[in-house]
Amino acid sequence: MQSQTKKVTSSPLSNILKELFGKFSPLVSSFDFNFLGSTDEKSIRESFDILREFSINLEVMAKKASLLRFNSDTLKANYRYLVNLGVSPEHLAKYPQLLGNNSKTIQANFNYLKDLGIEVLKNPLLLSSSPKTIRSNYRLLIELGLKKNAINSCLSLLRYRFTTIKNKYDSLKRLGGPPNSILSNPSILTSRFQKLKENYDYLIKLGIAHLDIVKCCSLLGFTQELLQKKYSFLVKLGISPQSISRNSHLLGSSIQTIQDNYKSLIKLGIKPARIIRFARILANIPLP
Repeated sequence: MQSQTKKVTSSPLSNILKELFGKFSPLVSSFDFNFLGSTDEKSIRESFDILREFSINLEVMAKKASLLRFNSDTLKANYRYLVNLGVSPEHLAKYPQLLGNNSKTIQANFNYLKDLGIEVLKNPLLLSSSPKTIRSNYRLLIELGLKKNAINSCLSLLRYRFTTIKNKYDSLKRLGGPPNSILSNPSILTSRFQKLKENYDYLIKLGIAHLDIVKCCSLLGFTQELLQKKYSFLVKLGISPQSISRNSHLLGSSIQTIQDNYKSLIKLGIKPARIIRFARILANIPLP
């Protein structure tokens, strides 16, 4: 359940938050507001200034306003500890909630994740997750058929409820997705199934055959705008809708890669008609 925005307009605390966050003050949840109820104004302002020094923008900070209950020394100590551990300042600016964990918890989580072979610094939010949840999810994802390198390529899977992941996996299988195709593209398991179904319908509308979609499940994770942009580019290049459907993996490549490969093949003396005939090669690793 999402927390509701605090509508208080006359209390001293609400006035302080309005002054600090300006137009973003409505983003402060009632949950965070209540957390700050016993924090004195001087401490709130000092902590706010420290968080701004860490390059955390106002919108992000307003959504994590409960951090203001920590005194400035604690925030600075946690920041230093995380940076020394290898977490980048950019990640801390994006995920300031990490600063709400004490160093003992952070180190314990870091050691546990490292022992599992998880590259935690790729997704430092895992440092604030429950080790028990991560342990359980990791084991269940392996049992589902995901390889360790696939989990490492999409670490956010470890923060989802496993039942949610399993339901998406089963739904994609019912849609016709081969298990190997699904498991080799784990990022689609982090998307809402409704979004995946809408993208499937959109690809069908573009003329991509069912079998050509499910053999390249990664396409379901793209936005419809991007799929349309890539499709239009391929058509403009001279590739027929039938060829695009047969070579659906082309929609999974970047326009830049396809463009660069096309130019490279032209430089090699290959005629445009022949390139179009064997369009699948355009999705390969950039050609020399």
